[in-house]
This record gives sequence, structure tokens and C-alpha cells, in this order.
Amino acid sequence: MKDDERKATAYHEAGHAVMGFVCNRPPKSVDIKPDCCGNAGHTCFADDSAPFKRYLDCSPEKRQYLQARVLIALAGTTAHDLMCPGREHDVGDKRDEDFAHQLLRESVIWDERNAALAGFKMQARKKLEGNWHKVEVVACALLTQDVLSVGEIQSLLSSD
Repeated sequence: MKDDERKATAYHEAGHAVMGFVCNRPPKSVDIKPDCCGNAGHTCFADDSAPFKRYLDCSPEKRQYLQARVLIALAGTTAHDLMCPGREHDVGDKRDEDFAHQLLRESVIWDERNAALAGFKMQARKKLEGNWHKVEVVACALLTQDVLSVGEIQSLLSSD
């Protein structure tokens, strides 16, 4: 990757990772290594699918779980947009938004997915703006190390 692409990817993945901590769902790892599927980086979370995820209930637990997942999905694009306002969205951004849409589609909590998605985008932006220094710390570490474990991210965020 070119330097500007690495930097953009580092901020994108740092957005996912930091939002994971904000939502009490820390990632297992984060990297900015391209893979064979065309992803420029990846933030890996535990497969903690809540047992109620696919059921048509409106419990507070399901709402909280889905809100966290949607915010984390949107946080990469949001961080990238904050770093580079007015940029064109790429395939990774589309993938993340499609995943957020899928999560909303699986829920009966929200009737209007597009309005819900817009609201979540605003929430993600506010949360990342309030934690921007953390995004920068994680992005800078990714640019020097390429891969960070949950322990390394926790250490970075606690020393910040």
C-alpha cells in the first residue's frame, strides 16, 4: 500500500477498534495488512453473537447489543471521514455500511432502517469526536507495528 492508503486504513481500523472499547466490546486484534479478499485492514472481534440476536424480540439487551454492533461497523468510515473530510467512500466503507444495514434488517426494533442508519452515523461521529485522541494513538501505533493485540490497544488507551 502507498503511504496515504496505509494512513487511511490505520485511521479506519482505529475507528472500529476505539468504538469497540467505547461500546464495551473490545477487539481481539486490529491490523493494516491487506488480505486475499481485498480488505486493506481488519479489526477482529470475538464471535460473541448474543443468543437472542436472531429472535424477534425487543429486549433492552438485544437493543444494546445491536446498537453496539452497528456503531462499531460504522466507526471505521466515520474515523476515515473525520481524518479526510469530503473524501469518496470506497469498497471497505460500502462493506461496513452493508453490514450495519444487515444488522438493522435482522431487528424488528427499528421500522425505518435508513433513518436509523443516519442516526447511528451521527452517534458514531459524536462518540469518535469525543475520543479522537484515542483514534489517533491507535492509528499511529498501527502505522509503526501493522498489528495490535487487545492487550497492546488497552495499554495504549490506558496510557493516553
